[in-house]
Amino acid sequence: MKVWHPLNKWLRIGALLFILSILVFFITSRRTVPLNTRYTQGNLVQYEQNIMLEGSKNGLNLPLFFFSLRPLSLADTLCHIPYSSIYQNLRLLSLHFGNGTTAIEFRNKLKLLYLQIQQLSAQSSKDNALLQYIRLALRRSYVSEINQDFSQIQNTLEALDTLENINSQWETLYSLWTQEARTHWRNYLPSIHWHGTDNQYMKWLKSIVPFLFAKSHQNFNHTLPLWHALRWTLFINFFSIIIILLISIPAGLLLGTMAKKNSKRNVKAILFGLYSIPDFWLATMLIVLFTSTAYCSFCKWFPVPGMLYVEEKGFAETVFTHLSYFILPFIVTTTDAIAYLTNQIASTTEYQRTKTYIQAAKAKGLSRQAVLIRHLAPNALFPLIVLLVDIIPGLVTGALVVEIVFNIPGMGRLLYESVLSGDITTIRSILLLIGSLTILGYVITDRILDRMNPTIKLSEY
Repeated sequence: MKVWHPLNKWLRIGALLFILSILVFFITSRRTVPLNTRYTQGNLVQYEQNIMLEGSKNGLNLPLFFFSLRPLSLADTLCHIPYSSIYQNLRLLSLHFGNGTTAIEFRNKLKLLYLQIQQLSAQSSKDNALLQYIRLALRRSYVSEINQDFSQIQNTLEALDTLENINSQWETLYSLWTQEARTHWRNYLPSIHWHGTDNQYMKWLKSIVPFLFAKSHQNFNHTLPLWHALRWTLFINFFSIIIILLISIPAGLLLGTMAKKNSKRNVKAILFGLYSIPDFWLATMLIVLFTSTAYCSFCKWFPVPGMLYVEEKGFAETVFTHLSYFILPFIVTTTDAIAYLTNQIASTTEYQRTKTYIQAAKAKGLSRQAVLIRHLAPNALFPLIVLLVDIIPGLVTGALVVEIVFNIPGMGRLLYESVLSGDITTIRSILLLIGSLTILGYVITDRILDRMNPTIKLSEY
């Protein structure tokens, strides 16, 4: 017999949230250049120094996770590089030489050669093609590409009138690159490196515990108004769910009890058509047809969408004084959900009508309305609890389209703008929030089903 305790369920939920946070973090993690660092032509070394400096200020030079599993040949400092191009280049050199220390020394010598040639080129005003090939070699992530760059460097050095020390340095570097590595076996041995709690994942978790005030990498001195965006999305989704329930429940019950098969078939075809309409197309058509006089002189029934351009004095005051701005968004967010739920409720109603308890209720002399409300509706609407949880993520996705098209400053629009600007911190926070709310919705659904249906025993799972 299985021993069940409420703590076990919450431990599983906590483990699931932990796995979700890891997935969100690693799916959206990438090594980015700090936005206030700009590359200037001919200033490669200073540029890399600026990247490392800005990365250390913003925590991008920290390891990604508590530990890392990588080949033994990779340098220990590889996890502290914030820029993908430098990271991939140093990783390639480490695998080529079979030794991370040798790779770092080789890259530093190549940068030193770059600086010396840069000074000579500035004094003699010669062609800087040689510097360009070295810059490319310091960014490559494939051996074949570096071989091509080194061949071009070799040919260019022969054509240029350079000093002997530069030629000798280049010959040393080139011979080191072309010689066969004796430690290639290190590429095939895995090694586990423990980085501790001082990593980017922990830093991100600490920043989103008060997720409504998570910091952005776009502006490090600015706090993102996540609560400002979240309240708009919650307002739209909350009232959308209410509208969906008020329309789909009676419509589904009436459709399920409809006697005429042809009429029922036609209504279901219309519902299928409404469910198939893409949100972005419906939103665009509503804006074109009902917010301007371009196609109809008397069809400008609603204002031009744009809550971004409405001066906000207070959230409640702004909403109630501009309710006309939300009519079209509510139509877009509820159309497909109403069609889907109405069809599902009608199907369960038709199935429940064939049960013996309905025939028994009719045999007792109960009216049609009493049978429908007291007996048929509770059993027909029971699957609605599970269906609502499936609709909630769809409402969040639909809110993204609606908020972009109708210029509503909600979470969907903030997620869209964060993707365009590369704001990884905000993307992670929003995705984790959506995933956590979805998991919480399923947990609440399980508890409601356990209370409403005695035949379901969660303690057995």
